[in-house]
Amino acid sequence: MKSERWQQVEQIFADALERPPVERARFVADACGGDAELEREVLSLLDSADSAGDYFSELADRAGIPAVNDDDDENLVGRRVGNYRLIALIGRGGMGAVYLAERDDEQFEKQVALKLLPLGMDSEESRHRFLLERQILARLEHPGIARLLDGGVTEDGTPYYVMDYVEGTPIDVYCDEHRLTVAERLKIFLSVCEAVQHAHRNLVVHRDLKPGNILVTDSGEIRLLDFGIARMIDREKAKEGTTFTQHARPMTLAYASPEQVRGESISTASDVYSLGILLYRLLTGYHPYASAFTSPTDAERTICEEEPTRPSTRVLRAAEPADDGSTASRATPAEVADARNTTVPRLGRDLTGDLDTIILMALRKEPGRRYPSVSHFAEDIHRYLSGLPVSARKDTLRYRTSRFVRRNKIAVGIAAAFVVLVVALAGLALRFAVTTAAQSRAIAHEAATTEQISALLIDMFRTADPTAGVGDTVRVRTLLDRGAEQIASTLQDEPEISLRMLDVLSQAYRNLGLYDRELALREEILNVERSVHGPEHPDVADALQQLAETEFERRRFHNAAPLFSEVIELRTSLGHDALAMAAAQLKLASSLRELGDPDSAEVLMDQVIATRSSYLGEDHFRTVEARLELAFVLRGKGELDSAEALYRAVIPLLRTHGDSGASILAPALNNLAYLHMTREEFEQAELLYREAVSYAQEWSTPPNVILLHNNLASVLDQQGKVAETEEVLLEAIRIAEDHWPEGHWRVGSSYGALGDFLMTVGDTATAEPFQRDRMESYIQTLGPDHAWTAFAKAVEGTCLTSAGRYPEAESLLLQAYAALRSSSGEDNSYTLDAVRRLVTLYESWGRLDQAERYRALLPRTEDGT
Repeated sequence: MKSERWQQVEQIFADALERPPVERARFVADACGGDAELEREVLSLLDSADSAGDYFSELADRAGIPAVNDDDDENLVGRRVGNYRLIALIGRGGMGAVYLAERDDEQFEKQVALKLLPLGMDSEESRHRFLLERQILARLEHPGIARLLDGGVTEDGTPYYVMDYVEGTPIDVYCDEHRLTVAERLKIFLSVCEAVQHAHRNLVVHRDLKPGNILVTDSGEIRLLDFGIARMIDREKAKEGTTFTQHARPMTLAYASPEQVRGESISTASDVYSLGILLYRLLTGYHPYASAFTSPTDAERTICEEEPTRPSTRVLRAAEPADDGSTASRATPAEVADARNTTVPRLGRDLTGDLDTIILMALRKEPGRRYPSVSHFAEDIHRYLSGLPVSARKDTLRYRTSRFVRRNKIAVGIAAAFVVLVVALAGLALRFAVTTAAQSRAIAHEAATTEQISALLIDMFRTADPTAGVGDTVRVRTLLDRGAEQIASTLQDEPEISLRMLDVLSQAYRNLGLYDRELALREEILNVERSVHGPEHPDVADALQQLAETEFERRRFHNAAPLFSEVIELRTSLGHDALAMAAAQLKLASSLRELGDPDSAEVLMDQVIATRSSYLGEDHFRTVEARLELAFVLRGKGELDSAEALYRAVIPLLRTHGDSGASILAPALNNLAYLHMTREEFEQAELLYREAVSYAQEWSTPPNVILLHNNLASVLDQQGKVAETEEVLLEAIRIAEDHWPEGHWRVGSSYGALGDFLMTVGDTATAEPFQRDRMESYIQTLGPDHAWTAFAKAVEGTCLTSAGRYPEAESLLLQAYAALRSSSGEDNSYTLDAVRRLVTLYESWGRLDQAERYRALLPRTEDGT
């Protein structure tokens, strides 16, 4: 057997041994998940004494345990041990064989579990371990821990001890079979914490907490078993500097803490970590680490270095292969949620926030940063169940950044070098005030050499920001704002340097979605260019086009269109080449299309296609790109057959253009899918949307990926695929949360999309938290009077209306109506939508006079007259 298979075989084999012999074959088949070779290997170990002996010999060598002789423990059934007769073998492992036994001295009848030191394990170390386990159990008296009843030595000198016989089910299986909710699982987990804390109070660390060692009886009571590798804290003598791969110790790797894997000193914090993994699995159905343990070295790296996936994120992912060294964890998110008597979106929401934070605090790599005790861990769960604030806190920015620096030394070094360079440039600029013009030219030349480093900075803001996805947008924005202020105050006499730095900051603001700040800087850049060069200059044209692009990205097409027109006029007067003109014409056509003027857009696109065909050729990528935009224009004109024909001609050409074509295949497929949607050809549309999503995930930006997820959700909704619709919308939320910090309006928008869907299926109560999140994020990042904020308030008002929270709903709906009427006018469709929502509110509230007052504001076709 290859070494990388050892961990899988060991895990399944050990788990099988914990089950009665009659159940092992079925368990192995389920655990191997269709891997016939793996199943044969495990079964051969279970069925063949020779094979088992070979396996345990090598396993014992790896675990530092003397080899076990090849004797069949089944032969001991029927033998009398002390006052007990062995009835059946019920478990076997490296530290002993456990039998079902009954009292055999005619004093009274009682069934017990009797554990014998394995035959052949007669070394001093083995006997010491066995007797230590018996001593540990003797000092533990707790209803959640299997009691030690008796003990002694057989006639042949083999030590044994007797415990309560527990008829129960492993805790994870019990919870799933009974479809326990998240709250019910937390309560049963608290019982486990009580038992473990009792052991800790008696200076005992269990060191092997896992579902198989925690049984639940038919009455719902937990029993903690198997202290075979437990240690008394005052007797623990760690071998410093010994790692798992250097000298393995007895442990269940999937539940082992980093310090166990490294062979360091073990404390109660190790049990806290194992309990964290247990709670993670109970609540999510999965292991915290997404990748399988393929070898001891890989396991050590994963456990000690890889950060666990957030529980709320883990439950949204599709079924994955083995994630804990076994092959048992293959449930889909829907199956996991069903076992918890809930749905996937509700389970994700239940885990988001405090439960995420509680579990991840228990799973921190450093023992000193976890909960100081199991009782503190349990107390936070009690507080969560009571609706009180928890003591756990998310990792600090400083700690996250330090770990980021360790993982990305080169990238951070580049960033640091750039910061030093910017500071140096600023210092040079200040010195210029008292130096010569020659020095000024030197500074300008130095600035010109920073373009590549500026590009690196922009890319790092986009992809390697240490705070990405952790809700620290305020710190990043503060850094950028201070940079802008510093440039304005120190480089006002050096426009060339100032413009380059402002351009860098503008792109950084765009990458962070801070479009208002980007727009302000673009306007400043344009003003500086005009003051330096006058109104007609190539640099002014470039700055003007960048400003127009910013307005276009913000979808403020009424501002973008005149700016692009101005760019075209300026480039014409400057005699710029036709290709430069065509780029601006294409953007102007796109703006006009969005503004409802497809005829003008079509004229422009014909000019663009003619220019590019003449200069570049019919099959050039830029020409194909222009034909794609024309198809979009035709769609806007309602000429769907012509648009479809053009899409079907263009899409195969895009596939021949390598990366460039792949980068715009997603929107092309999206638009073709839309045509099928309008004809109610939902199956064809779904296939195209799914293909578009796959391309967008590799080539497009997160906003476009999310847009495509929303479109895919729409076509799934049209087909009545409720569960799939929810999963796609939840995936869009995950993408948004991974890319933008908490509170960003794009994250809120994704929440709102799911909320909108839930409202369409009548689940307004579940939709309300999502709508509230959208509204609050819009207020925070777009402002309280923004049109999108007003619409979000209106939708939240409708949710509150359905919940009967009429005063709150009225306040939000009146704010929304006032803002929309002020910004868009009385007859705007969104303003009228707010009016309709007010009518519904007052009718539900029983205030019919108010309902009539607002109904009178609707068009005559709606007000009943």
